[in-house]
Amino acid sequence: MSLERNEERVVEGTEGLLHKPTVETLLQPEKHCPVDLITHQHNMDVDTLLKPACDEIKAQLRRLKQRLLNDYREADATLQAAKKRRNDLGDLLSQLQDTKYHQEQKNANLDCALQDFETFENEASKELAVLQREGEAEAALTALKRARIESLQLELGRLTSKLHHSEGLKAQEISELATTQRAAWCADDRARRQLLQNRQGDVIIQQLRTNIELIKKCAASDHAAADLDGKERQVKLSELKATEGEMAGVKKEAKLLHSRWDNALLKLLKVDVELADVVSKREETEKKIAVAKREATKLREEQCIESEHNWKRGHAVNQALDRSQETENRILIAKEHLDEVLEAQKATEAATAETVAKLQQHEAARKDAERHIEELLIQKQRITAAYDTLETKFSNLLEADCEVESSLQATQQELRTAKIATVEKTAQIADLETDILKLQAALQVCQRKLEAINTNVDQAEIDVHADLMHLEAIQQQIDGVLHTLEQRTRELQLLNMRKQEREEAEQKDNCTDTLNAEIQRLRKELSATEDGRRAAQANWSQAQERLLVNSQRHFQLTQTLADAEKKSKETSTTHNRVLESIKESEMDILQLKKKLESLQKEISQLDFGLNDMSKLETIIENDLTSQQTQHSTKLNALRIACRSKETKIVTALNRYTKASTDTTTVDIRLKEIAAQKKAQSIQIEENKKVLKGGNKKANELHGQAAGLRRKLSAVHKRRNTAAVLLQKAAVASAIDNSDRYIK
Repeated sequence: MSLERNEERVVEGTEGLLHKPTVETLLQPEKHCPVDLITHQHNMDVDTLLKPACDEIKAQLRRLKQRLLNDYREADATLQAAKKRRNDLGDLLSQLQDTKYHQEQKNANLDCALQDFETFENEASKELAVLQREGEAEAALTALKRARIESLQLELGRLTSKLHHSEGLKAQEISELATTQRAAWCADDRARRQLLQNRQGDVIIQQLRTNIELIKKCAASDHAAADLDGKERQVKLSELKATEGEMAGVKKEAKLLHSRWDNALLKLLKVDVELADVVSKREETEKKIAVAKREATKLREEQCIESEHNWKRGHAVNQALDRSQETENRILIAKEHLDEVLEAQKATEAATAETVAKLQQHEAARKDAERHIEELLIQKQRITAAYDTLETKFSNLLEADCEVESSLQATQQELRTAKIATVEKTAQIADLETDILKLQAALQVCQRKLEAINTNVDQAEIDVHADLMHLEAIQQQIDGVLHTLEQRTRELQLLNMRKQEREEAEQKDNCTDTLNAEIQRLRKELSATEDGRRAAQANWSQAQERLLVNSQRHFQLTQTLADAEKKSKETSTTHNRVLESIKESEMDILQLKKKLESLQKEISQLDFGLNDMSKLETIIENDLTSQQTQHSTKLNALRIACRSKETKIVTALNRYTKASTDTTTVDIRLKEIAAQKKAQSIQIEENKKVLKGGNKKANELHGQAAGLRRKLSAVHKRRNTAAVLLQKAAVASAIDNSDRYIK
């Protein structure tokens, strides 16, 4: 029966293995509950999640091991019983062969026994086959585990190679960005030089405008008019064609600059996209790792710092774009001034040579020229109005961008202030703890001093009591000595009486010798009593001095006790104050913890908001670039129209210039040229300062790039450690799952 039961269990276990999932499906985080919980719930405590799951897994493993041990024990018992039966049957067969001739009547019983033996052998063979199948299943599971471990190791190697490759690409892109920035700075330098060279054109244009006003005054007095010659028209048409060719070259250069800046922007966008990919990969690895809450908080702080650096980089890029746009505008203005100066120079040279001979011819065309000038002025006003509207639109867009940036800066400033406040509170708490420890140490010192003072007081009281006892003994001795003195005086009086009686008796009996001996003895006794009295008086004076000293010591000890009690009261009050401050600081800590939790929630929301803002920034940048290109095209068209009309005005008004210019105008021009040269030198120095500032900013950007590289290396190290922990966790979970499904 036990063998049949074991066969049924083995069959059920093999069917369960056929229908149960493999190790690869168990390793998926979507189907494995503990890993899924740990990966998707970052804010929950990892220990509280892992402990119940680990306890359940350990209990299940113990049950499985107990069941397997019971099954193996039953199988061993059945095998031993089968072996015993086989041995017994062998003995029976030997006995039957020996007693074959004697027991022919028992052949039927022997046949039955042989059939039982055959059935037992079949059962034993079945059990052996089942055991072989179980061993094969275990070998297959170990092979699957090894294959899974090897595949995980290959995936880790592939991910590390991808990370190294992405780092190399980022380094290349950073170097390319540096080269593009240097090229842009060179272009800015060239444009500034051209602007410095072409500032003289502004002075000449002002002179031409003064000449135009003079021509208007002169034309008011003139009345004749004449048509232009065909040759002059052809010359002017050729000049216009030349200026158009120069404008085409300028447009090509501007297009090249636009294309360069567009390429730089595309590279920056690619870098941002790759950074976003890296961030997404890092978040996926963090979801898979989920090792501890501390590492998650550290990674979040690093993400905040990196987002701040990325925002700073984006802000620097926007500033660089604004500067590039300003340089482009300056280049266009400078080229326009160049064209105008060249045209004005040519016109003035032609006019100075031709005005003397052609004044009479141009008097008739004055009225037509004035009408033409009025029409051109009206058109110029329209163009300036359109240009002003475009500038207002562009300024509105810039103001919107500035508002978005200011809101981002305000949110980041609030986060920084909150972090600083938490750090300050923690520092205050640490200071309070140190103050508490110092006060506790001071209390211990005061307690030790009080104990020493109490011991000194007790010792002093003991000494005073001993001195008092000694004084009482001395007083008793003095009383005894005085009593003896009184007795001796009485004895002396008696002796004197006796002496007198003896003298009288000596006179009578002549016994002077004995009386003299007694007198000497009594004198010796008197001298001894006087010495004892003197010693007693000396001891009495010493005892009084000791009493005075002990009384002074007792008074000092009472004062020290009073001071110590006052200090103990003060320390107790300070201790109570410190305890109250500790309670207040604990309340502040709880409030700060609540604020930190709310700030963490706000930070998570701000992370999502920052992602949305980054998307909006990309959209706004694209819109701005498109609008800038449109505005630049419109402005170029308007400027070309204005230029052509201004050239027509200049050519029409130069017809009426005088042959000889006054010396005063020449002196004024020379003074203006000198002032312009001074202004140009000042502006050159300012441009040098600006270039130095640009170089400093470039160095700062290089330093920021180096810091980002360091942070990326630190992040990669953490990722590698996280990957190792993932591998260990995956291997452990695979082993646990395989042990679970062995049954």
